[in-house]
Amino acid sequence: MKINKLKGKLREKNVTYKKCADFLGLSNTTVNDKINGKTRFYVDEIERLSYMLELTVDEKIDIFLN
Repeated sequence: MKINKLKGKLREKNVTYKKCADFLGLSNTTVNDKINGKTRFYVDEIERLSYMLELTVDEKIDIFLN
């Protein structure tokens, strides 16, 4: 996962970790761990986060699969 690209998209869309946590139904700590690469995102979380950040398919692949 490309952590810096994900964080850049969050900043670009003005999405806080708290907003992510609420949207994904997770705790702030869990979202922080996932975004910082300590734990992994599950496919359904990637899909919901991608929707929230309006990521294109190419951006999603670049951030989460490369």
